[in-house]
Amino acid sequence: MKTLTIAKWLALLLVGLCAWLVYESVYDPHEQDRTMLNASLEQESGASELYNEPPQELDYEKIEQTVKSRQELWGPLVRKKPPPPKKPDMKEKIKGLRVVTVVLSANNEFQVIIKDSNSNTENLYKKGDKIRDLTIDSFTFSEVVLSYGGERINLPF
Repeated sequence: MKTLTIAKWLALLLVGLCAWLVYESVYDPHEQDRTMLNASLEQESGASELYNEPPQELDYEKIEQTVKSRQELWGPLVRKKPPPPKKPDMKEKIKGLRVVTVVLSANNEFQVIIKDSNSNTENLYKKGDKIRDLTIDSFTFSEVVLSYGGERINLPF
């Protein structure tokens, strides 16, 4: 007896579910709103012509001139370009550096001894080493070529 009752409930539930699905597929709750909105758009002046006109060609030069002439509108939105970085004062960077001599190291590599009077030190340097922020590009028995930020300067003996 109980199985028959459960079967009836399941059948009733299935019929209800089918009826609800049919109702949802047929009934549109927004149909009335759409109809009212379309009627309002038609009443507005020029609304129907606006949607029926072919697209206009845009005069981009005129638009660009208009935008450029209205800097008060877009000016606060655009970041100003930072000034270009100052070139390093290479003479100031080598101030206090003095070449003492060039020596041949134990592994047959030439090195240069440079005295830094700011720190009162003398050190051995080879090509590619750094002293302060300067890189030793090359050296001969008469000068040392230092570089910083793409700039080069000679440090004479």
